[in-house]
Amino acid sequence: MIALIMKDVLSAITYIHSENCVHGSIRAQHILINSRKAVISNFRDCQTFIIQGEKKKFLYGSTVGEKKPLYWKAPEVLTQNLSGYTEKIDIYSTGITCCEMANGFQPFQGTELTYMFIEKIRGSRPLLLDHNSIMEDQESSLLLQTNELFHRDIFMKKKFSDDFHQFVELCLNKNPQSRWATSKLMTHSFLKQCRSTSFSEQFQDFNHDMSNLKLKEHETFCGADTNRIRNNDNTIWNF
Repeated sequence: MIALIMKDVLSAITYIHSENCVHGSIRAQHILINSRKAVISNFRDCQTFIIQGEKKKFLYGSTVGEKKPLYWKAPEVLTQNLSGYTEKIDIYSTGITCCEMANGFQPFQGTELTYMFIEKIRGSRPLLLDHNSIMEDQESSLLLQTNELFHRDIFMKKKFSDDFHQFVELCLNKNPQSRWATSKLMTHSFLKQCRSTSFSEQFQDFNHDMSNLKLKEHETFCGADTNRIRNNDNTIWNF
């Protein structure tokens, strides 16, 4: 399921980058899915390399006033130095999002911003938590922090593929130049499994019927029957 989602997300990011833009806010909360595909939303932090008709090599931005979004940001964004950053920040956020979806929580959850900042600058990579990663990285500071929040046995029962681990490592490389571009990530072996499955098949395996899905948390807010989201091919959005 994660491979299917990331294939569509990377396709969208590839298009955004081809238009000389950076999304700047890739995370699970900003990915919408139905029975056919995944799309990305929230372009509030989107930036363009085209400034006054000239294409710049680097972008600059301030993180003042931000807090929660920083957990998905790349190290070069957090440092805010004169080197700036490129579209590769979306690749780093993609790796964080993969960990978020696979582990069930965002990396660095429950930690102070200062700790998160230092760990990213040091080059510490968030982990896909499964049996192999836990056994290999017993002394990892990130793993020890995780153990304080979640029981170890939950992750010891999981086993992710080597391809998935490699995919995430490529995204979370501290050096932006060493991160693969989205077009190259689309060819990674982790995404090859998407050729033999689809969203609808995966939802059936998880016993999810999208046609009967009810967003209960929105029912009291929407109130009227006309303000319901219908999950079909002719989706109607009426807020």
